[in-house]
Amino acid sequence: MGHHFLPTSIPASMSIENVFLDQTFQLYKANGSPSASFIYGEEEEGEKEGFSTFLENFAKFLYNHLSRTNPSILQSTSELISSINDYKDLLRQLRVTKGRESTERTGNEEENEDANAPSYSMIFFSIRHSNLRILQKQSVVFITKREEQNQGQQNNLREEGKNFSTIVLVRASNPSISEGLLTVLEESVQLGYPLVIKPERISQGYIKDTINKMSEVKSVQEFGDVELSFQTSNIVGDSLRQVSVCIPQADLERLNQVQQRQQQEQLEQQQQQQQQRNSEHQADPPTLPSAGPSLVAAIFSHLQKITALNLNLVPLSRFTSQIVNISQEGKIKIHRGIDGQNHEQIFSKSLVWRLLISLFNK
Repeated sequence: MGHHFLPTSIPASMSIENVFLDQTFQLYKANGSPSASFIYGEEEEGEKEGFSTFLENFAKFLYNHLSRTNPSILQSTSELISSINDYKDLLRQLRVTKGRESTERTGNEEENEDANAPSYSMIFFSIRHSNLRILQKQSVVFITKREEQNQGQQNNLREEGKNFSTIVLVRASNPSISEGLLTVLEESVQLGYPLVIKPERISQGYIKDTINKMSEVKSVQEFGDVELSFQTSNIVGDSLRQVSVCIPQADLERLNQVQQRQQQEQLEQQQQQQQQRNSEHQADPPTLPSAGPSLVAAIFSHLQKITALNLNLVPLSRFTSQIVNISQEGKIKIHRGIDGQNHEQIFSKSLVWRLLISLFNK
């Protein structure tokens, strides 16, 4: 990325780290996002149903769902906990946390190479029941490019409804309940067209690109031991659907040193060639050095040597490390840090934003 982002207006009780770190989220995309007025209960024209109505409808869904699938959980066996006899009893015990974030470019002009770079806004909420056996925390996060928000106000609503450019991340403690929550949310938010939230997969290209970019901004030591999983069912049949390879931290550091040395050698070679061309043909335009070997390329070359398999031909389905876990299924988990070290030094807010914003290019 040619520019850096810093979070602004972070509530102390609901910082971006508290929302994301050490929790697994499922990736979705949507054709719009609830407004802050919807989430915070200030209804606008066009938003006939606010967040309170959404909560009431979700409580109805949850009560009916539990009545069918696990009715005994609604009946208390303790004098300290009341039984739930209807959705209103359940609604009264729902606990909600809300928040919103935005990004801004830093004042360093060297970091702000792209003056037209978009800024991003995020709005999120979490719901749980006071009795976690009823409902553990369910979180929903909407991330939108601000420039797209402004363009959307000028576009025809029907056409805008076809543009799935909003990132949605869902922390689901119960998949069937999260599906119901998203359905109720789709029915409750009024955008001038139907809100649609659909699951998304993550490409192996994005996983590889993320590994390379993370190695540029974080010490490889912070990756810890890493594991790469490859989807092999299309190659060897269902008898072996997946192959996982673990690379110890020490090997990863060595591979990173190898690829850095190769990058330096390649850069020096290109500079020498450029100087030679310039001396022979002064009118020739300068050429930019091409990207050198990446960390992923070094890892794959290493694995091919020890396994005799060309894993470039096998789909990479999952990457696991002590910084981030990513899978093609659309799951992403950002970790807090490494054993005993200071969390703020290990993982900064800007790096969380970097990973979240990169999902627009997944």
